[in-house]
Amino acid sequence: MAHDIIIVGGGISGLSLARELKIKADLDIRVLESGTRLGGVVSSVEDSGFLMETGANGFLDRVPFTLDLAQQLGLSDELQASS
Repeated sequence: MAHDIIIVGGGISGLSLARELKIKADLDIRVLESGTRLGGVVSSVEDSGFLMETGANGFLDRVPFTLDLAQQLGLSDELQASS
């Protein structure tokens, strides 16, 4: 089966790219990931009754693209500023 675009890596960058390409061009996209799940270093882990989030420590909010993505995904209300 042929695809218009193949993206190698299912971390946040690969998934963001796939989303943008799908929105802008409605392409047939395949994301390849060598791990057992998508998301790269970003994940949720439950241990001893606690839910922990893993991944990058944060992102630069002076770059508008990351805030735009959070808004488009409906996550703006969940952002927390660091001290």
